[in-house]
Amino acid sequence: MDPRALVPHREPFLLLDRVLSADATRAVAEALVPAAGLSATLLLECLAQTCACVGTLARARAGAAPRGLLVSVRDFRAARPIGPGEKLHLEAERVGGMGEAALFQARAHVGDEPVASAQLGFVLVID
Repeated sequence: MDPRALVPHREPFLLLDRVLSADATRAVAEALVPAAGLSATLLLECLAQTCACVGTLARARAGAAPRGLLVSVRDFRAARPIGPGEKLHLEAERVGGMGEAALFQARAHVGDEPVASAQLGFVLVID
């Protein structure tokens, strides 16, 4: 699935290449790392964009156009720099929240190697 259908980002800041699955509680995506590699900050953004895919399709089909604003990052761990040409496998799962607030656990792997994880908090804003 094209990530542009699920997140508001566009090139050059759209970091996801493909969304493999997305539903009300979980999303799985892939990102091919560009020639410059990914800093820890951009790796965190990949995780956040994957979280943004959770539940977005259902809300869009219902006619809502909410935007999620990242409001918290806890326990962010980046194991190593991510080099050019590596393929990131990203997973995000909604683990809590109330009302317009949502809490996610997100992980990134290169092959079988865990390379990053974080707990991310968002608040939904509906225009």
